[in-house]
Amino acid sequence: MDKEELSLIGKTNQKKIHFISIIKRLISNISNKSLYIFCNLSSLSQAYVFYKLSQTQLV
Repeated sequence: MDKEELSLIGKTNQKKIHFISIIKRLISNISNKSLYIFCNLSSLSQAYVFYKLSQTQLV
């Protein structure tokens, strides 16, 4: 292989690495948002349960 071919391979590999890092970042952002939404729903659900318990009359 000559220098030109090696340079082309290097550029191609850099583009692949950059593309993969973008995909990883997007997946990470999606999972972080899902976790955040799940935590908010969990807190809301817990608050609703406590609200309902406070509304019940003890015998």
